[in-house]
Amino acid sequence: MDGGAVGLRVIAGAVVSESVAVTVGPRSHYSPRRRAFLVMLPLIFASGQWRQPDRTTTPLTNVRTFAKLYGYVRFFHPSDEASSIDWDRFAILGVGRVKDAPSPELLQERLVELFRPIAPTVEIYRDGASPAAPWRPQDTTRMKPVAWQHLGVRLDWSKTSPYRSLRINRSVVVPAEGPGFGTIVQSVDATALVGKRVRLRAQVRLAPGGRGGSGHLWLRVDRANNQPGFFDNMNDRPITTEAWQGFDVMGTVDAGARIVVFGAFLAGVGTMWVDDIELAVEVAPGTWSPVPIANPGFEVADTLVGWSARSPGYEFAVTTERPAEGRRALRIAALPDTLSGRLFDARPAPGESIDRALGGGLRARIPLTLWSDSGRTLPRVAPDTLARLMSALETVRSAVVDPDDERTRLAAALIAWNVFEHFYPYFDVVKVDWEPQLDSALAGALAARDGAAFLHTLNRLVARLQDGHGRVWHPRYSPDGVLPIRMEWIEGQAMVTASADSLVRRGDAVVAIDGTPIQTLLRQAEDEISGSPQWKRWRATTECLARAGAARRSRSRSSVAAVGSASLPSADRGTLFRHRMSQRSPCWRPVSCMSISAARRGRRFDRSSTRSQAPEELCSTSVGTRPATILSSRTCSAHPTHRVGWESRASSIQTTSAPQGSSWRGGVCSPRRPTSPVGSCSSRMAGPSVTPSP
Repeated sequence: MDGGAVGLRVIAGAVVSESVAVTVGPRSHYSPRRRAFLVMLPLIFASGQWRQPDRTTTPLTNVRTFAKLYGYVRFFHPSDEASSIDWDRFAILGVGRVKDAPSPELLQERLVELFRPIAPTVEIYRDGASPAAPWRPQDTTRMKPVAWQHLGVRLDWSKTSPYRSLRINRSVVVPAEGPGFGTIVQSVDATALVGKRVRLRAQVRLAPGGRGGSGHLWLRVDRANNQPGFFDNMNDRPITTEAWQGFDVMGTVDAGARIVVFGAFLAGVGTMWVDDIELAVEVAPGTWSPVPIANPGFEVADTLVGWSARSPGYEFAVTTERPAEGRRALRIAALPDTLSGRLFDARPAPGESIDRALGGGLRARIPLTLWSDSGRTLPRVAPDTLARLMSALETVRSAVVDPDDERTRLAAALIAWNVFEHFYPYFDVVKVDWEPQLDSALAGALAARDGAAFLHTLNRLVARLQDGHGRVWHPRYSPDGVLPIRMEWIEGQAMVTASADSLVRRGDAVVAIDGTPIQTLLRQAEDEISGSPQWKRWRATTECLARAGAARRSRSRSSVAAVGSASLPSADRGTLFRHRMSQRSPCWRPVSCMSISAARRGRRFDRSSTRSQAPEELCSTSVGTRPATILSSRTCSAHPTHRVGWESRASSIQTTSAPQGSSWRGGVCSPRRPTSPVGSCSSRMAGPSVTPSP
């Protein structure tokens, strides 16, 4: 299951987006797994002996129980109330509520309190007990059944994907056709700003109750010859606030910059207001001077003067509705459309339900079909009950984008596990015991302490699927540049097969990075890579340099003295190396020092095979022109190896050859500029699926 196209992009909300982007391989046919009616046996311990549940609980047991119920209700219980909430916030709220429940009785009580406002017909009961009789309306003559249908799974409701998740006899509002974001654009000449820090500031708010949309400011530096410069679109910190609040984007204008381009955009659905935009330059430490821009507060006219706004599927209007400053503000709104109907003929029968063991000594019966009368699913929930839950969900709004919050990490782990549990189509091919992976993921999330460590937990979770399309990525923690070399595993060694730097020659073998043997680094990397053994080794070989650089991300940024070897200038986001010595700044710091074996010098290796080539046959076309100037070099006394010290910002390091999602620019492989919000989870899932996995 290596390679292949990505077929489905799933927005799993800000929690998963804050933590995970996953691509999963295609499948030609998928039959729905009809395990929904199997009644699971009570919990069996590893000894194989039956045992009564303990009278005490643990935090992981409690969260695991909540996780199982969360997946069943979110994806298969069709109530209108369940479809109206933000499920990312609900996961965080639920984790916080149940984690410290001291006994099964209190755990059951808290689960009932959590789910009753959105799923009043779900019964949560103790192992060995009998649930209450199912609720049914007396007369269903004029009623319509409501049930979920999943063709694969689709969580952001885009019309462009062939995969869908819809409820029978219900419609859903989706964005009209378009790029998925609505943006305004303006630019200024960069000549007077080169080498200086600039700041984009604006007041932003979003419409209350919106789900799936986020606001962003963005700032970009365009250099000569289409070279990328600084770029930030708040991809790792999207705006979701409903009250006016100020936000900043800051960066340094690169050498050779032509223009500074900036603006604001709404990603996804909903409505966003922007006001009081300011571009400023730092003229002294901590002192900022405004840069003249057109119509910064949208006060010039009732139309959008001075700004470019051409985003199909979005509406741009200057409005007097609650501006942050002055008389006017700009409103950006996604144009609505609807999806409705049936995805396929199969559907749960009226009154159909499933009964599942949750762990922690609890079980649940979950109706898969509900009756609807006068436009609402039955039975109706008391308005004040749902209102209290909505108010509680507002209290965790900020936690959705905070991976340092323990609740957020646990919530992200259980959401990711549930998506695969119920919709991953390869479990009949990949023989993996997926149930224990939930325990491992939750334990890893609990131990991680921060987002950078949690990224490793999610990578290990996806790696257990053995699917070469699966990977986890986050813009804040994942490397976003490349070194000017290419490595492959050839004849039992990590060989340099292409190089744009004279100190690292094609045919050299990398034996260690920062003193750690390359074999050790490969084993560590392969534990977090999903796919076949061959695919794992290929990716580990190409990515181990990036992993070594990213490990230093938490160290303080300070000015670098001579590394004592080859020093290459550092980079801003999107570019690994700068071209001139004059670009040196306090943000430079050493990243890695490779020990290069010289024993194989004189032999060259073709990229596609291990056949020998003449030394003069170079692979320059695969890496392009030299991306940086060597500042200094020396040969270590420990012959026959010499050390090469790479100098760069750790957040911009990646080691791969033109990876998917990247483009070659001037011999440097740099990521394409992001245009969508964080929280995307891409999957290739086939399907119809109408019942959950047990």
